[in-house]
Amino acid sequence: MFSNSSKTSASSAETTKAEKKPQLALRWLSLFFSAFSFAVVLHSLFSPDAKETLSSQAIYWFSISFIAAIIPWAKEFELGSLKITLQEFKDELKSIKKEIKEISESRYANLVYLLDSQGNLAIIQRPQYDNRWIPCGTRLEPNEFPHEAVERIISEELGLARRSYDFWPEFSEVTYEETRMVPKPYQVQIESSEHLRGKGGEAISQHYDFVYVCTTFDEMPSLREKYVVQWISFRKFKREIALAQKRGESFTFHDVEITYERILRDMGKLDLL
Repeated sequence: MFSNSSKTSASSAETTKAEKKPQLALRWLSLFFSAFSFAVVLHSLFSPDAKETLSSQAIYWFSISFIAAIIPWAKEFELGSLKITLQEFKDELKSIKKEIKEISESRYANLVYLLDSQGNLAIIQRPQYDNRWIPCGTRLEPNEFPHEAVERIISEELGLARRSYDFWPEFSEVTYEETRMVPKPYQVQIESSEHLRGKGGEAISQHYDFVYVCTTFDEMPSLREKYVVQWISFRKFKREIALAQKRGESFTFHDVEITYERILRDMGKLDLL
């Protein structure tokens, strides 16, 4: 029993010693910086060559040296009416770090509802989403405009060239000096995406989708065969959803169903189908 207690005490002492190492290193570093800053102060005050240029900075360097020397040692200090508590400062840093982490883990992507001239939708079966059928989409590359990602993903996943379709509503890019007018998305979706994973395998809390609508000039042009893709009419789309529900499955995501119907209604095609 006593030997286990001794081991626990020794382990605790080693842990405490390990935790103090960064603090000791910070203190030595602060002392070095403080000495350097104080040397600059002396140089600025007594050096004839540097007096004119550095004397105005003497108070600044002295303040820096004082703060650098005092912070690692004090848990709390006051500057005039400002009371600084290091624990509050640490808590604030943790909060900022958490916000940065959440932002860095966010995903920006687009989703493209490609419709043919008759209102049929091009959809792809996604194994990673339990084989649900959804429009094509992609994660945005660094510095890539969302509408440029639309053209890239239609080419990569559906095999259609830019000349075979256009953005809806129709759009012509215009540039006014330094201002570039580009196609705006049909809508922007902010989704909870626990099924997505970051580089470290952690769940991603939010997923931002820029939703675009494009229409082909022909009826159901041929699509790339390397993916499981199909053109589907709105009636068949609704019928497949109902059949999947009877089997206890999901044909697509609910937002895809709602958005497809809304697009057709805005186009004035819903009553014609």
